[in-house]
Amino acid sequence: MPRTQKVSAPKNSRTELDFFQGWCAVALVALILVIAAGTLLVLHVMYGVPVGDLTRDALAVAKSPPWYGLLSQIGIFFWAGAATMGLFLWATARGMGAEQRQASFGLFSALLTILLGLDDALMMHEKVFPEIFGIPENFVLVSYVVLLLAFLFFFRGVIIRTDMKLLVFSLFLFGASMLVDFFLVSAEFLDLIYFIEDGAKFGGIVAWCGFFFVHTRSLVLRHSST
Repeated sequence: MPRTQKVSAPKNSRTELDFFQGWCAVALVALILVIAAGTLLVLHVMYGVPVGDLTRDALAVAKSPPWYGLLSQIGIFFWAGAATMGLFLWATARGMGAEQRQASFGLFSALLTILLGLDDALMMHEKVFPEIFGIPENFVLVSYVVLLLAFLFFFRGVIIRTDMKLLVFSLFLFGASMLVDFFLVSAEFLDLIYFIEDGAKFGGIVAWCGFFFVHTRSLVLRHSST
């Protein structure tokens, strides 16, 4: 009879610490929970916000129908997907034999995506920065554009070797959304303006996520076949 082989999880043969295995992974998750709980506590103490309002779904707190903000809510999933692709690329690029630049590209793309996703979810440039910190909304938006341009310039060597179609499409849609937000103001056609602005932004988010999915998948397939 053929002998059965025992299947076990691959062990890290490198000498450096691996934050994605064993107790390090548990500690990383615990750290995220501590940061989340600490943030809720600070908001509760400083601003007197009820704990239930900080933990429950926003629609439940506002007692709104579940379809309010539907497109924006779905967009958060795609922000999260893009950030996950970036983190996956950062965590696995060197193990696949890819260059360090790919890992750095994954990390910084994930951080940028998380920032933009948080802004979208928490209305940071519309509410948080102007009303709490006194930073003008336009200044925050310009800062995001500068960060994005710096990211594209710094990693241009990586980006030009990817299939850039989805990235270009994403930037076009984001730009169109911002132009509509800045220049189209009409109470008569407000619903149409919201439809165009938020629809373009949603398309940009989906294309942004798609770009990182396609790039990460291509890198994995290319290095797994060698």
